[in-house]
Amino acid sequence: MTPRVGSRRVGMWAALPAIAACAMGCTTPHMAVPPDIGGATEEVPVVGRSQASGLFVNEDFKIGPFEVANVSRGAKHSSRFGAFWGFKSSEESGYSYDFKRGDLSLHGECVLDVSASGADLGSLTIGNEHRRFACACGDEKAPVAGVVMTASTLSKYGGKLKAHDSTYDLQAIYDREGAASDGNPAGYRVDAEGVQGAVDVLGPGRVWLAKTLEGDRRTDVACVFAGLLLFKPTMKH
Repeated sequence: MTPRVGSRRVGMWAALPAIAACAMGCTTPHMAVPPDIGGATEEVPVVGRSQASGLFVNEDFKIGPFEVANVSRGAKHSSRFGAFWGFKSSEESGYSYDFKRGDLSLHGECVLDVSASGADLGSLTIGNEHRRFACACGDEKAPVAGVVMTASTLSKYGGKLKAHDSTYDLQAIYDREGAASDGNPAGYRVDAEGVQGAVDVLGPGRVWLAKTLEGDRRTDVACVFAGLLLFKPTMKH
């Protein structure tokens, strides 16, 4: 019995320096912010975003003056748009939220479609998982903004973001500050003629919007960013 107690004590004392070092120096990982984002954009605070997710978690939060409310997933989720951009949304899959500012109210709805394929090379089979993700924001009738992006085992998330009559390129950012990448996006950037915005989905979250992005387009991009902040790539939505 004595050797076991002694070895346990040694193990505990050996771990203390690492615990102390982490307490002094460990930080929450963040997306590595590309240099060109800072000068062309302004940071909009994200407040109250929960790190947890699920049926019984209050996931409401704020992006600057906008409220992200009534977040629901799984069995609680009900579809308003039905099918959009070739995706089928239902009460069993996806998630939804409301995006509000004063009298303005948009409904957000997101869905992830996963499929698998493989190549048989004799004694070796190479699998490839395909993911297609869409988020739409709209009024009572139809979406007015949204994003469609795809990824696979061999390619990173990327796609197009639509905001009323404008279309932007959206690309995932995988580089992190404070930790190595786990293979999931740390955030996303939106570009047209120059950067239009970015969102860090790690930790409490961060959002940047272009200083020139105004009116409906600013609201649209912020609403889609809310959907991306709620997106958990490793979860079954």
